[in-house]
Amino acid sequence: MPLFKYSPFSMDEFAFNVQQQFQILEQKILQIENFLSICNTDIKNNLEKAYTTILPNLMNLEKILEKYLHSSKEETQKFKIITKEQENELKNFHQTLNNIELQLTYILRAFEILTNTQIEVIKEQLSLVQKQNQQLEQKIDSLQYCTNNHFKEIMRRAEEIK
Repeated sequence: MPLFKYSPFSMDEFAFNVQQQFQILEQKILQIENFLSICNTDIKNNLEKAYTTILPNLMNLEKILEKYLHSSKEETQKFKIITKEQENELKNFHQTLNNIELQLTYILRAFEILTNTQIEVIKEQLSLVQKQNQQLEQKIDSLQYCTNNHFKEIMRRAEEIK
């Protein structure tokens, strides 16, 4: 089954679909950025580095796709037919966009899992700190009690000496 009907509007539909794919990718990237701002850890720095390496590739892919779409529209206007080879290229580009979207979805899910895991670890550490704080408060109370008793004993002896 051909990817597109052989009509002058098929390239416009394809261009619209590609733009929608890019918008979806941009939304997923924004979701990932929001997730990173919530994490605010070393993971954020590492992921920002990875993002900066991915972003130029995505921008290059976008430029390539825009150039390809522009030339494809011109070819469609001239010849009003898409060869089998061009149709396969369009399918491959479409599949590439779907793969990128799927990978971004996996990355987003990984961020969610990582964040949930970190929250549990932080809660456990906070609980441990609270227990240690209670123990320290008990030791301080005990030391104050002993110090007060010792001070009273010294004062009693001082009065006996007078």
